[in-house]
Amino acid sequence: MVHILKCGLCDPHPPFRKYHQSGDLILGAIASQASINSSLKGFTEEPAPVSFQDLISDTKNYQHILALAFAVKEINENLQLLPNITLGFHIYDSFYDAKCTYQATLLLLSTWERFVPNYVCDVQNKLTAVIGGLDSQTSLHVATVLDIYKVPQLIYGHPPAMNDKTPGLPFYQMAATETLQCTGILYLLLHFRWTWIVLITTYDDDGESLVQSVFPLYSQHGICFAFIGRLPQVTFITETIDQVIKIHDRIMGSRANTVVLYADRENVLFVIVKNFTKTTYTMSKPKGKVWIATVHADLGALEDEWEQKLIHGDLSFTLHSNDVPGFYEFIENRSPSTSMGNGFLHDFWLETFSCIIPNVVVGHDKFLNCTGKEKIKDLPADAFEMSMSGQSYSIYNAVYVMAHALDAMLLSQLKHRSMEESGAWNKLWQLHHFLRGVSFNNSAGDEVSFDQNGEISTGYDVINWVSPSNESFQRVKVGKIVSWAPAAQAFTINEEAITWPSWFNQQPSQTCRSAGFSMDNNGIGFTSHHNKECLLPVLLLTEEVIKKTECGNPFCEGSTNSTLRKYLRPGSITIGGITSQISMHFELDDFNKHPHHSHTLALVFAVEEVNANHELLPNVTVGFHICDSYFQGTPRAMMELLFTHKSFIPNYTCGVQNSLIAVIGGLYSVISKDMEIFLSSYKIPQVLPLSVCNDNCHPGYRKEKQEEKLFCCYDCIPCPDGKNSSEKDMEVCFQCPEGHYPNMDKNTCIPKNVTFLSYEDNLGIALAMLALLFSSATALVLGMFMKHRNTPIVKANNRNLTYTLLISLMLCFLFSLLFISSPEKVTCLLRQTAFGIIFSVAVSSVLAKTTTVVLAFMATKPGSNLRKWMGTKLTNSIVISCSLFQVGICTVWLATSPPFPDVDMHSMSEEIVLECNEGSPSMFYCVLGYMGFQAIVIFSVAFPARKLPDSFNEAKFITFSMLVFCSVWLSFVPTYLSTKGKYLVAVEIFSILASSAGLLGCIFVPKCYIILLRPELNSKEQLIRRH
Repeated sequence: MVHILKCGLCDPHPPFRKYHQSGDLILGAIASQASINSSLKGFTEEPAPVSFQDLISDTKNYQHILALAFAVKEINENLQLLPNITLGFHIYDSFYDAKCTYQATLLLLSTWERFVPNYVCDVQNKLTAVIGGLDSQTSLHVATVLDIYKVPQLIYGHPPAMNDKTPGLPFYQMAATETLQCTGILYLLLHFRWTWIVLITTYDDDGESLVQSVFPLYSQHGICFAFIGRLPQVTFITETIDQVIKIHDRIMGSRANTVVLYADRENVLFVIVKNFTKTTYTMSKPKGKVWIATVHADLGALEDEWEQKLIHGDLSFTLHSNDVPGFYEFIENRSPSTSMGNGFLHDFWLETFSCIIPNVVVGHDKFLNCTGKEKIKDLPADAFEMSMSGQSYSIYNAVYVMAHALDAMLLSQLKHRSMEESGAWNKLWQLHHFLRGVSFNNSAGDEVSFDQNGEISTGYDVINWVSPSNESFQRVKVGKIVSWAPAAQAFTINEEAITWPSWFNQQPSQTCRSAGFSMDNNGIGFTSHHNKECLLPVLLLTEEVIKKTECGNPFCEGSTNSTLRKYLRPGSITIGGITSQISMHFELDDFNKHPHHSHTLALVFAVEEVNANHELLPNVTVGFHICDSYFQGTPRAMMELLFTHKSFIPNYTCGVQNSLIAVIGGLYSVISKDMEIFLSSYKIPQVLPLSVCNDNCHPGYRKEKQEEKLFCCYDCIPCPDGKNSSEKDMEVCFQCPEGHYPNMDKNTCIPKNVTFLSYEDNLGIALAMLALLFSSATALVLGMFMKHRNTPIVKANNRNLTYTLLISLMLCFLFSLLFISSPEKVTCLLRQTAFGIIFSVAVSSVLAKTTTVVLAFMATKPGSNLRKWMGTKLTNSIVISCSLFQVGICTVWLATSPPFPDVDMHSMSEEIVLECNEGSPSMFYCVLGYMGFQAIVIFSVAFPARKLPDSFNEAKFITFSMLVFCSVWLSFVPTYLSTKGKYLVAVEIFSILASSAGLLGCIFVPKCYIILLRPELNSKEQLIRRH
């Protein structure tokens, strides 16, 4: 039996901030709206209570308290959810301090206004769960206490790192998991191909856990770390500023342009790093970096205008949020009069409106009383946001999770009795079972449920932080990653909606790119003709509409007052230059002798070199327009560069706009800053920032890892012949698809040209003319021999064999024309076989003639029996039998593997060759081999007979013809094997023509000489006399 005691104890240091609302059931909450700025305390004296002067408030976090109050209000008004039960809440501030967090947690577990742990004094508040905290350390401190009482904890911020020191704690994670955030950052890096990054994390368990999880994951996907910076815990800035400066110097000195920042809000180290940049900005222009902040950095908490400018264009991950109906109106109506008992509101009002609420806040005499007309909706976005943030959305869902779990517990345990009678509220540890099974759709339409690990199914939003000139700080949602979608659809990013930091280079707009602009590999735009649509936008110096007039407008007259010192040379494109050679406080008689004049000469020299280089920017002339800033007149010089060469009329276009593509300058940081202000006024899409270890390998190259360096550092090696790479940073070069070949730059594939030896080629025409010429010459010789058929020189060596030889040679010349044309089925069958048979007939005829000469000489010897072999019977049998053997070879060839039309895709790198495939190369070489065997036999017979008497000495000419024949076909074999494409066919045609012409010339030219020029020798008496 529990005895209720009257406890007289009280908290020696009552909570500085609290917000109570009574109810049948109480939700506890640990908020984080301010941090304590105090010096280190010893144990020699009792610490003083927290005062307003010790607090550094974060006014944006006040929305967390309003989100909880709004959700409780909706539930209490909902008759379907927890009927007849009123929810209340107790909210305390953790102040990002361990002592204050433990105190606030114990206060939630104790009686109202009593601080008596482990005792039940007076009326026990019915605490059902605790929502909090915002950062991992606060959540861990709360969980350590709640674990003793088994009270559910719903964390709306970053959960604590779980390791051996922190066993399973009874908390539920209302925010997306850290793993999902790491995956989202990985997708973001891969999307923009940022492979060389810097990781900045905290020097604690959370930071160590992050490194151990992301390092192998990112490395597997090709992401390398230039270095990993460990930020110390911020307790006293003077002790950590040196370490922060060192890390800052490494970041700015690194080639990596992407910095992933992982730091809790309590560290505020991001602000420190950025503020250090502020101190160095006046000395040197800072190097542009893209910062990717995790949800813990809370960039929205930055209030200083300078800090907001510095993170302009950066990205961050925030907890997913959605528009909750009625929340805007609820915030809009908040005021001190409608928020009784809200101790957070008074300090919020003081911080944001710089006024005190009468009769509530005392001790602030320097502030005026509030008028009652102050409205939260009138606050700037950097002080308070009206749209629900990710943490507020998680708190809103957490309240509803508890309501649905309590409702389910009510239905299961109280069917016939009230919960008070059943004692169900004394067994709140059973609530964990119902929390794990919660699943519902909230008023914004999002599904809310837990997985088996007690983690909610949600995601992160990718935010682009934009700080326009003279406007409030803005967050632009440009992407998201969700846990419930398939991997291929989990991450989305709208690249066009991103505004990058202003110090990254700019390029012409897409409109100009499609209207005359062309881009090189570095993203620089060029134009070779004037296009009115591609003129640079007129600089907007006022809020009036830009007026465009012709040069006849009176505003354009008399506007030629320009900068005194300038150097102008027109060109197709113009490079602007801001130099600093003369100060306004003195005159320099000789402008060219100023020590900084070399800067101008360097630009002029570089332009002249570019114009003289015919391979760089062909058909484009580079001009320049250099103006002096006078160290203080940069705006005047910039406006002259941005407008017409001879006119200076802001907001008007007069004459021909100069083709300014870039501006080089200035000598000092203050000049560069002035230039940036003017150039950033032009709404031109910016170049995507790069963050790689080395420059990208352009198409046509492949990556090769550098020795002793991380795998993200590589050299660019040209693709080998026959291969290409069509994208940047290709690991390997690829073979082109069949029928294509790489271009000269090896960055794309071009269709191959279809080719064959045709009558349209010069080579084909030349070979055809030779074939016709030799066939005509053979026909003339045949006609001559037929005309003089009865003369001794024609009859001397078997006239019929001579006719057969001449006809076969003429057919050889003519059949070579079959090789010159597109391969067809019939021509492929006839090419080699017809050539082989006809040429064998010719060679057989030569063999028969050689045999006849030898037998005729031997038959004249006394007692010789060879006379009976003389006659046409022997010669005919030699020609027919030798020819039939070749016919047999060709028949077997056609029957087994006949030649056929084919397409050669591979032998020529840039051509597709239409050819006749021999079908069986061995049969082709058998045909050639047999003809070679015949030639060797002929040569063996004719060579000994070369010294016979002149009247019978046809063997000497046959010997010479066989030498030509053998030389041609012996050289044909290696040439044929080493030649490709249509030239392969040309080699065979040339061999046929050369060998046939050799036979024709060596055997018949001497006889034609006698017939035509020495007819007196063509008589029987002369032959007998010579014999």
